[in-house]
Amino acid sequence: MDSKLGPYTLVAKIGAGAMGEVYRARDTRLGNREVAIKVIHKDSAESPSRIKLFEREARAISSLGHPNICALYDFGEQEGTPYMVMELLQGETLSKRLNRGVMEVNDVLEYGIQIASALEHAHGKGIIHRDLKPANIFLTKCGAKVLDFGLAKEHSATRRDDTITILTSKGLEAGTPPYMSPERWEGKEADERSDLFSFGAILYEMLTGRKAFEGQDEDGLRTAILNPRPQPIASYRRVPVFLDRVVKACLEKDPDDRWQKAHDIILCLRGFADTRRSSQGFGGMHRGGSL
Repeated sequence: MDSKLGPYTLVAKIGAGAMGEVYRARDTRLGNREVAIKVIHKDSAESPSRIKLFEREARAISSLGHPNICALYDFGEQEGTPYMVMELLQGETLSKRLNRGVMEVNDVLEYGIQIASALEHAHGKGIIHRDLKPANIFLTKCGAKVLDFGLAKEHSATRRDDTITILTSKGLEAGTPPYMSPERWEGKEADERSDLFSFGAILYEMLTGRKAFEGQDEDGLRTAILNPRPQPIASYRRVPVFLDRVVKACLEKDPDDRWQKAHDIILCLRGFADTRRSSQGFGGMHRGGSL
């Protein structure tokens, strides 16, 4: 790849995903401000449907503006290859953090509130993420940032964007299997509650250090998600009963039995965090200002 994309100078590759590669770059127009640039893969650039997905991701992010969602600065194209210019984040993914083990309850609450706040904002704009997982959450000194809206769909009373669907070799709609809701495994229409199921799976992993649902293969994973409840959190560690109930409600198989809105989860987590802070005699604000 050329060392320049429009006014941006590429410095180093910092990541890659199914749709594209991410580079650290400098904006030569603004005093060499550092940014992150996501460039669609060369083979994907030859696929009209993949380009539409890439453009749809850019539109989704451009409609959002929230401190816990990675910001989009610019969108461009060079020699038929589209690219997105985004906020360059410093820190690590939640996935990398979880490689070091379980997280303290206070951190789970803090980051949980921030992730749920990002979902509340996206859902309020009619955007469903559909690929929420630890690898798509970045932890910075200022808090959690939700990334990668590559599989996002618009779901609102006025419009449902069902024009592009990527399927796996087994006909399953694309996503990350351990975090996909039962309705997505069954090929049903996913709404905001599907993201809340994924959110619950993430909270479970933050608290236990283990995935909520595991299987030796895709069929085993499907069975785990569609049928039994995950192993109780208490079998791995002792956590407050209230927090355990929040996670269980996220992971209900039937969407009607789950939390219905991210806002309700935020209120519960904040209330519990305030009570916990008072009982532990915390003074001042916790990191990120959430606790």
